[in-house]
Amino acid sequence: MVSFLGAMSESRRIYLWLVEVVLLFGLIGTLLWLSLTPKKPTYTLVGLEILALRNRNATHGSSKSSANISLELEIRNPNKKIGIYYEATHVTLFYGDHGVGQIVIGSFYQRGREIRREKQSVKAEKPFWRAVFRAVSNRTTADLRVDVTTFVKYLTLGLKSKRQKMEADGWVPVGSDGMISGKRKRIKLHYGPNKWKSRYIVEDGH
Repeated sequence: MVSFLGAMSESRRIYLWLVEVVLLFGLIGTLLWLSLTPKKPTYTLVGLEILALRNRNATHGSSKSSANISLELEIRNPNKKIGIYYEATHVTLFYGDHGVGQIVIGSFYQRGREIRREKQSVKAEKPFWRAVFRAVSNRTTADLRVDVTTFVKYLTLGLKSKRQKMEADGWVPVGSDGMISGKRKRIKLHYGPNKWKSRYIVEDGH
């Protein structure tokens, strides 16, 4: 009887040990999966300036120059040990339903936790800056929408992932001085379906 109880106790100890081993490996596997699951890159607009508005304010009148828009985009890889290969990145500005202009950032590789900044200029057409002049005169601010589209591949433990599409966007309020308006001078772009509804229609007024 004692021998039987001893065998039962030994079997129970082995069973509990196996359960602990399985739980431990499960926890390790979960932690590894979380650490090796790539996070999407983050896009933040850190600077935007409509030169025509600044020129207009400087001359106290209507600017006749083209509406060059200077923008600076910050691209951050939030992953610690996962690199990201970017294809050409298209950054498009919209005012209402109308495309204002676009810049293209060439393909590049970004190491883990690396931050890259791109500063370029967009040349907009006259209908755009005329509509913006009217907006800032009537409503103090004008809202632009910034869309970013690209394809990426993640590099994890020397292996590349499949090609994945990235789409992010966000609203940027612009004041009468041609700069980002409000307290938030850094505009983080968000992923997901385009839920923005147009607020303004650009017209080719004279």
